[in-house]
Amino acid sequence: MITDARVLQQEFIPGEVKHRDAEVSHLSDTLRPLSTGDGRPTPSFLCGPSGAEKTCIARYTVNQLRENVVELNHHYVNCWEDYSRFKTLYRILDGINKTLDIHRQSTPRDELLDRLRSYDEDIRIRRPEQNSPHPLSEHEEARPFVRFSAAETKREEIELIAENISQDITAHGLDPEQIMVILLDRETQEDADEPTDRLDEATADDIVFNRVWDGESSVFAVDDEVTVTRINRAKGNEAAMVYISGLEHVDNVSSGQSLVRRRNQAFVAMTRTRGWCHVTGTGSCDAFDEMWSVLDGVTADEPEMVFPAPDPQSLENEMEAEPEPTTLTDFISEEG
Repeated sequence: MITDARVLQQEFIPGEVKHRDAEVSHLSDTLRPLSTGDGRPTPSFLCGPSGAEKTCIARYTVNQLRENVVELNHHYVNCWEDYSRFKTLYRILDGINKTLDIHRQSTPRDELLDRLRSYDEDIRIRRPEQNSPHPLSEHEEARPFVRFSAAETKREEIELIAENISQDITAHGLDPEQIMVILLDRETQEDADEPTDRLDEATADDIVFNRVWDGESSVFAVDDEVTVTRINRAKGNEAAMVYISGLEHVDNVSSGQSLVRRRNQAFVAMTRTRGWCHVTGTGSCDAFDEMWSVLDGVTADEPEMVFPAPDPQSLENEMEAEPEPTTLTDFISEEG
């Protein structure tokens, strides 16, 4: 006698599957990489006569796995109902909310497959030493080449940069013009003056700072002076030692700039260095956690960066949301 009608519902998952220990164990082993992060799970094919608990075993095992992997995304497709390849792919994409611009009559089937392949796929970037050696890689005393520091206040952050600049010049033998400070979180010249004044106050009198925005547009670096610039003037220029102040700008949604643009600015800033890069920020934000993760990857014996592939539609929406200069004056002001 059936005492609980829930067992007759299609979505019912039992708390225990009896007499199928071997099958559950085997399926659990094939899916184990999802919980350990060690590679990809092995595709599995459950076969047997109707009523042999194939669907029950699959759902039960996945449900057990979800207790260990919080963000596990799974989807059930009934191929008796969605019997064609297009319908099966569409049902899977619908389960992960990727069918917004898919049309059943006109969208090619291969496009659905490409979209599924690109979903949540990690991108791995490796830098073999022989392909792009660092000019100082053989000098252990020159390491680390990349650093990150977080301060509680903006004053503490600027004072930290000032202290390091003094060390670069007096102890490490760098010329002032070999040092660049990029103010990532300063959008106007007036905003940039304040942290530069603090740098000036926190360093010795013989250390002079070249405020790029105060000079001629054709001049960037000046002999015997530390270069201080906003990101718009840093493009196309390099220095042996680059300090990047204001990483929290990447997460500043109130800046009026899209996330894509803010991240691109941080990327441009970090690629201005020929030797060392020291990134700093104030407070705490997601960008800081990401920076620590990146440092773990790029400072390893075999440098590697791993990050999820961005959703193409979300990326396109971000780029479309970016305001564009509408007049020549706006364009000149934006590009500096």
